Amino acid sequence: MQLTKHAQFRMQQRAISESVLDLLYAYGREIEQGKAGTLVYFDKCARDRIKKDTPRKTFARIEPKLNAYAVEDDDGAIVTVGYRYKPVRV
Repeated sequence: MQLTKHAQFRMQQRAISESVLDLLYAYGREIEQGKAGTLVYFDKCARDRIKKDTPRKTFARIEPKLNAYAVEDDDGAIVTVGYRYKPVRV
């Protein structure tokens, strides 16, 4: 997983760990954003699968982080990360 300096700064600033990014790429949904790259986020199905696959205490600890998203460029490098506050429109 390749991160730009901006993405590293945003991860630190927003307290998003690499383990959350690993979950994001294992379970998340990808949507092409045209020239902006690809948006990866947790949809309802991803949240349900994570809840089913992880122990209850672990899920309770990571649940607040499940609003995280990542944007990657065409080369696969993560450009930025953050938290969604509005639903993703497809």
